[in-house]
Amino acid sequence: DLMLFFLAMAHDGIDLNYIAYLKPSHIYRSESCPKGLGGYNHHGKAWRFLLPPNLLYRASNNLLEHLASIITPWIDIIDGELGNGDCSLSMTDSSTSEGWTRKTNFKEADFDDPEEAAVRREVARVHAKHF
Repeated sequence: DLMLFFLAMAHDGIDLNYIAYLKPSHIYRSESCPKGLGGYNHHGKAWRFLLPPNLLYRASNNLLEHLASIITPWIDIIDGELGNGDCSLSMTDSSTSEGWTRKTNFKEADFDDPEEAAVRREVARVHAKHF
């Protein structure tokens, strides 16, 4: 399904901005801790979310870091401030949150929780289609 999407995009033409090095036009930073997560953009728009007591310590900090790195640019997408051709850079202090999405060097059946693997695949598909 994802490959058919890419083939349709290629048939319609690919903007060279997607394959050439560009200086980011939007820069995002995000952070998390066991009690919450948040982030901001280079214009100063910030957000934070404190986890309710019943959700504390139910997710790893790596997962919270990963979610924060997705939510931070997503806010600008929702507000219409990030459009086609824009180049965004979403940074966090956790390389493992980025690695969590790209984890392809192990067989899922041998090493992964099936639910985590399904979520990771879906997040990667959504990123590929929208970013």
